[in-house]
Amino acid sequence: MPLAAKIGKVPVGCQYLAVAAVALVCYVQTAWYDFVYDDALQIVLNPRIRSFSNVGAAFTENFWGFISPHSISNYFRPLQTIIYMIAYALGGLWPAPYHWINIVMHVFASLAVLWLGLLLLSDLKASIWGAFLFAAHPMHTENVAWIAGITDIGCGLFFFLSLGAYIRARRKNSPSAMWLSCSLVAFLIALLFKEMAFTLPVVAVLLDYLILEESTETSSALLRRWLPVFGVFAFYSVLRMNALGVFAHRMVHIPIGAGDRFLTTIYFVGRYLQDLIAPFRHNAYHVFRPFSELAATEWIFPILLLALGGAVTWKLLNTNRKLCFLALWVAVTIVPVLNLEGVGQNTYAERYLYIPSLGFCLLLSALIERFGRQIPYHGG
Repeated sequence: MPLAAKIGKVPVGCQYLAVAAVALVCYVQTAWYDFVYDDALQIVLNPRIRSFSNVGAAFTENFWGFISPHSISNYFRPLQTIIYMIAYALGGLWPAPYHWINIVMHVFASLAVLWLGLLLLSDLKASIWGAFLFAAHPMHTENVAWIAGITDIGCGLFFFLSLGAYIRARRKNSPSAMWLSCSLVAFLIALLFKEMAFTLPVVAVLLDYLILEESTETSSALLRRWLPVFGVFAFYSVLRMNALGVFAHRMVHIPIGAGDRFLTTIYFVGRYLQDLIAPFRHNAYHVFRPFSELAATEWIFPILLLALGGAVTWKLLNTNRKLCFLALWVAVTIVPVLNLEGVGQNTYAERYLYIPSLGFCLLLSALIERFGRQIPYHGG
């Protein structure tokens, strides 16, 4: 019997435990890592995290506001500060509690991938293999091993939970009001972890159009369902602008022309896709180089991959909309970090792939599972 078939016969509860075990085993050693990079400033020298009386300031100032009330940043991430407060309460300046929070939340995010995969694909084998891949994907190393990676993990976890609850709310004979409320709360939490959650309303609309359109709901009913999602985003936007002064600052000036900027953005998308497929060259800090300064050997493969990805997505649009949705998930959820002058010094970073990688992991596992069904098994 093939391994995939054996896994399919294991009780669902055991499969969730297996995914949790893989995520834990991959990263448990990071619990003994030290503070690195921004941790010295964000944690060791941050007086704000040492008392829960500063919770209010986390919601009314930008993340770096503890340095100076006049600091300028696009980081409105109050839950990052609150997580640091909890870790400080548990162990002071001992790094272990901070790392354990990252590890545990990555475990839960991996479980959420399995749950969301089951809801989206209704395919147990593809869902569990996708969750395994997500739990162990090398591009998540920076997110889990670096304490500041909690923003992507927390945002990803509640992004996945929000969309899963949204799907449950769309099911017949389901307590839709309860599930929709859960989805909205999870969406707000994801936003308060990191700006990557901006794209969730777009993902929800794509979900309705590509997968759930067979519902008997009218357009006006769908609009009423979407309005609360955009309402949450509007509420978050008010909080964000109150803390930052504007919705977003231009953090760095990149003196390149419009054509070079466009080609650089296209290259970045292809490069992110390449890193998901072949996660071999890890780098904690990628130095920005515009497309015009790249050799052909550097950009040709990412651009070809992007063209291939576009062709596959177009093909899936006409053959399998569930898989098309997963392909579009990767493209849509990477959009917030393509604002080259808004993300700051880290114009390209591996940690930005945490949320987009869900679409890739489930899509790859589903394609392999679909292909495997076409191959006859002759084993004993």
